[in-house]
Amino acid sequence: MLFQLKAFCVSYSFFMLLMEYIFEDFLFGFITEKWPALEVKGQSGDYLALHQNKNVFQIRNDLYLPGKLIIDAKYKTRASNDSLKAGVSQADMYQMISYAITRNCPDVLLLYPATANGLNEPATFTVPSSMLSNAINILVRNLDITFPDIAQADHLMIQRINALHAYFKN
Repeated sequence: MLFQLKAFCVSYSFFMLLMEYIFEDFLFGFITEKWPALEVKGQSGDYLALHQNKNVFQIRNDLYLPGKLIIDAKYKTRASNDSLKAGVSQADMYQMISYAITRNCPDVLLLYPATANGLNEPATFTVPSSMLSNAINILVRNLDITFPDIAQADHLMIQRINALHAYFKN
């Protein structure tokens, strides 16, 4: 009986799709196709520090417009327990600041999917520093990725991404 059960389980394959990767890949593909002049880099890597002359603490930017904008896609709902923080976690804020400093890029877009019951209001955080020549601007936005009419999806997505940042304006 145990052999039969084992054979039955082996005959079915299960796999899990991680939505954060699908969200990132969708954004990368769509932006690359519609705004090729921006030369967006996907999963662009770098390091935060050196130790004993070796790179350590690797970072990976979901989307990077070299020298212009870092986009970090979060496929989760913004927490609503602290309105002053606009639903952004402390860890996510630290991550965005480290990305901006490492890339010497003062503009960061923290992007969440729009949700029916979550926070969707735009927010902007400014991180001043006497060490940096410019303040870091962290824009928090939600992107609606649902479409009532699939025939209009392309057009709607272009409009929605245009509204995220001036770099996407045609």
